[in-house]
Amino acid sequence: MNIKITPDQITNWIFRNFPDCKPRKGGLELRINNPLVADNGFNCNINIESAYVNDWRGNEWVGVNPQTGKRRYCTFLRFVQLYLTQQRGFCSFTEALQDVLGTATNARAILMRARRQATQETQENGSLKPPEGTVEFVLEKPTKLERGLLAWLASRGVNEQKIRKYHIRHSGLDVVFLYYEYDEFVYWQTRSSISKTFLFPSQDTGVTKGQFLYGFDQAEPASFLIITEAIFGSLTLEDQCLASGGASLTVAQTKKISLLGPRDGVILSPDNDKAGIESILANATLLKPYGFKLFYALPPALPTPKGITKDWNELVQDLQMTSKEVREIFEKAVKPLTIQANLYLRDRLVQFKAIR
Repeated sequence: MNIKITPDQITNWIFRNFPDCKPRKGGLELRINNPLVADNGFNCNINIESAYVNDWRGNEWVGVNPQTGKRRYCTFLRFVQLYLTQQRGFCSFTEALQDVLGTATNARAILMRARRQATQETQENGSLKPPEGTVEFVLEKPTKLERGLLAWLASRGVNEQKIRKYHIRHSGLDVVFLYYEYDEFVYWQTRSSISKTFLFPSQDTGVTKGQFLYGFDQAEPASFLIITEAIFGSLTLEDQCLASGGASLTVAQTKKISLLGPRDGVILSPDNDKAGIESILANATLLKPYGFKLFYALPPALPTPKGITKDWNELVQDLQMTSKEVREIFEKAVKPLTIQANLYLRDRLVQFKAIR
């Protein structure tokens, strides 16, 4: 989604948060000490017309675009989001936009209006509530039950920072994953910590899993997106990663992807199995009309005591890798979805069928 921030709004925010900033080029650019890295030389430059931020010493702090291996450009709103996350522990895109616009303007209303214009959605989910008994984790002094749940989540690579960032809750022995779009609660699903059992809202609510993408509010618009099948896979790769909840995308989910406007491309990263590879080919066809650059990345098939890994979270769960290590493997695995790649994937499907 393309959100326009005016030069005056950028200037006001910078002077409010960095009163010692140094204007240049008649105020078209503002120099500050970058709060995200050690800086006392005013090396961070904000262009108020293009709404981009650049540190002349390098922008490694922004992160890497995995499909190019190069540093990412930093939009002004992304900078605000990173800065406020540093201050608060986490800041969503909507919260960053609200901080820039000020209290007089409702950022959520602007985003929701734009969403409806793009998807023609009019339904409100005001009656939808998390499952009965859902509570926040008391991370400072967890109960005995919570200590067990936190240990289980930690074995899947989910630490306290991710619990706060993604608003993860629990209901008894079930972990509750909440879905948000522009700070509006829209869906939930649970996962049992003692069995592979999932629960979802009743169909009577009028919403289904195929309408949403987990992690939507944590993604930066106008960047790139990674699509995994399962929530734990998205929590493992984390940055710019959404979970579809299944191998195949739905039409509704492709519309949600278009709302985020991934101008640097979409990376399809399902499980490394027959259904996953089939989904890359099918999802590419579904996304093609939007004109997105398309890439894919398959998890490595590595031996473990339980078998062979097929998804990203199994590298954490079964091989005790860190999320950072898995992300590095992922970034090296990203490939453009070219004609040659399509032929390779079709050959892989033939091999799967031969094994059966």
